[in-house]
Amino acid sequence: MERLMEELRARIVAPQRSFEVRVQDELKYGDINNHDLIRTAARLAGIFGSVKPQPLQKGLVIFAADHAVNGAENKTKGADSHTEAERIATGKDELNKAAHKAGVGVLLLDMGLQKPLTESPGVQSLRVAAGSRYFAQGTAMTRQATEDAFMIGVDIAQRLADEGYTALGMGNVGERWPLTALAVTAVFFRNRLVTEPESTKQREAAERFLSLIDETGVVADRPIQLLERIGSPDLAAMTGFILSAAERKIPVVLDNALTVAAFLIGEAICEGVRDYVFTSVAYDEPVQVMQFKGAGLQAPLAGKGLCDRGMGSVAGLSYLESAVTILHEQGCKQ
Repeated sequence: MERLMEELRARIVAPQRSFEVRVQDELKYGDINNHDLIRTAARLAGIFGSVKPQPLQKGLVIFAADHAVNGAENKTKGADSHTEAERIATGKDELNKAAHKAGVGVLLLDMGLQKPLTESPGVQSLRVAAGSRYFAQGTAMTRQATEDAFMIGVDIAQRLADEGYTALGMGNVGERWPLTALAVTAVFFRNRLVTEPESTKQREAAERFLSLIDETGVVADRPIQLLERIGSPDLAAMTGFILSAAERKIPVVLDNALTVAAFLIGEAICEGVRDYVFTSVAYDEPVQVMQFKGAGLQAPLAGKGLCDRGMGSVAGLSYLESAVTILHEQGCKQ
C-alpha cells in the first residue's frame, strides 16, 4: 500500500499554473461577471492545457456502504439504504433523472451495504465488508478491507479514464455516514469542533466525542490507519478514487461532508490532489461548514433543495460544463 501511495504521489503533477493565471486574467476583461465561474474556467484550462478543451464526458460514481452497523442507532439493519440504492439501481430515483438531463453517466458501487445489491447494468458489487463497525467499539474495518476498498477506488478511476471520461463526480448512499464524516473532520479540525459550538452543552458533547476519537489513536498523517480505525468502505474507496483521478488529470467534483472527508484524507496523502478537486454546493450542514472553513474551501452553488447523495455533484459537473463553454466563447489565446 505504501508503494502504491508513493507511486500516486509521484505521478500527480500540478496543472500549468502560469497558463491558468494568464487565462484567468484574460477572462476578467471579458463580459463574464461571475468571478467563481471565471476561476473555474481558468483552472480547467490549466488542467487540460487548452483554452478550448473538448466537451466534457461526465460521470458520477455513487459509493454505497452502511456505517457503524453494530451501533445502537442501527434500527433498520440496512433496509433504508438498500431501498434508496435500489431506486438508483433501477433508474427510478430523482438522481437518475437529474443526471440524465445533465448528460451524466451514473455508476453505483456496492462497497459495503448491510443488505447487498444485485449486480445489473451500471451497478457493481465490489463489497469489502457488510458495512463499517462503530469505531468506539473497535476498529471500523480490517486492514485488508481498508486496502481493498482503497484499491477499488483507484482502479475505478483508472477504468473510467480509459473509457474517456474527463470529469467525475462523487456521491454516496448509506446509513449513519454523517458519524464517519464528523469523526474524520474531528481528526483534521479538532479545535473547530470544540470552539465553534455556541452552548456549553454542545461543547461538552464535542469534548466527549473527541475523547472517543482519541481512544482510537488516529492521526491525520497516517491516512490508511485512519481509514481502518474510523473510516468505512465507501470512504476508503473515495479516497483512492480522488488520488487516481488526479493522477489522470481528471477534475473530481465533491458533494456532501463524506466526500469532503475523502478529500481531506486524500490531501493528507498528496497535497497535489487539491488542484483537481472542485466543490459543488454548500449545504446548511454543520460538518460540511466546518470542513469548508478548516480547509479553505468555498462552493459556487447553494445546496438548498438538493439531496446530498450525488445531486450536488451533478450540479457541480454542469457548472464545470458551463466553465468550458465560457472558454470556447471568450476566445482566449492558446
